Amino acid sequence: MPPNVARDAPDVASVGIAPFMHGLFGLDGLSESDLQGRAHRWWQLLGQSPGCGAYLIAASCALVDLRRSGAAHYSVRDHARRQRVEISYLNRQLAQEAGKFALKADDRVRVLGEDRVGSVVYRMIGQDPGDPFPAAWYVIAMPGLLRCRAHGSDELERVHAHAPASDVAPVARR
Repeated sequence: MPPNVARDAPDVASVGIAPFMHGLFGLDGLSESDLQGRAHRWWQLLGQSPGCGAYLIAASCALVDLRRSGAAHYSVRDHARRQRVEISYLNRQLAQEAGKFALKADDRVRVLGEDRVGSVVYRMIGQDPGDPFPAAWYVIAMPGLLRCRAHGSDELERVHAHAPASDVAPVARR
């Protein structure tokens, strides 16, 4: 079972793998669907293949950027530009506070309006223009779909231990 990278992922948008590195991972120009599939494959290979963690983090950052921007294809250049702008107004203290209340690695979640249960594999705290406070963004492994998908915190609910385990993402604890 793959380990979870979320415990090592940055909680503040201005920290982590710089967008220009995503170009080195071959992510520039990929669609959301392509990124979701690749992220899921890398998530499945964690612990079995060197470098998969870095690829998964890069793909997760790209998925969150696509979700936040609404773009059809990932652009390293556009992501870097948006990140530079966000860094200028992101309140680090509030971002750290938001991180304390955010879902954690290995948390089982359900996307509102769906029956499937997944697992948090990545999280980041960001602040969109015009929003008064930072918010958490997540990438969720959805094994029933063979996808990792990006979601905002308002789209997810934590699933408790009594939830059916048939469609739960396998996550190994370190």
